[in-house]
Amino acid sequence: MKQHDKDALLVTPQENYSQESVSVSPLSLYSSHEKIDVELRPPHDMPGYHWHGQVEVNIPFGGDVEYIINGSPVVLKDGHIGLFWASVPHRLTHPGDSQNMGIINIPIHHFLSWPLNRELVNQITHGGSITIDSAIFGV
Repeated sequence: MKQHDKDALLVTPQENYSQESVSVSPLSLYSSHEKIDVELRPPHDMPGYHWHGQVEVNIPFGGDVEYIINGSPVVLKDGHIGLFWASVPHRLTHPGDSQNMGIINIPIHHFLSWPLNRELVNQITHGGSITIDSAIFGV
């Protein structure tokens, strides 16, 4: 993992983001019409932290990526699955050699409605992040 300097944890001022990206609290209640969003795109360094109200699932393809999630560095290995509640400040700090990343944003009301293990839900909703080796799924 690359070393992060003391400035790596500074929050980028609001004027560097669009009004749309920072004007709504990630804890706002979402419409029941909000859908699960899935995308595949190349990862990129993020200039500052961001947050939103979904549970985020990330899978890098082609290399490891590095995040800071809730103030802690997290390395997500190539092909592994990362899961966290994106209401905690987070940013991708190093895309490494990853060519693409699968990104799934699950609205929190959907996540909480599923019959999931209570310990998993507690870890995610209390700001933890989970990484899973996708090989356990036979992938």
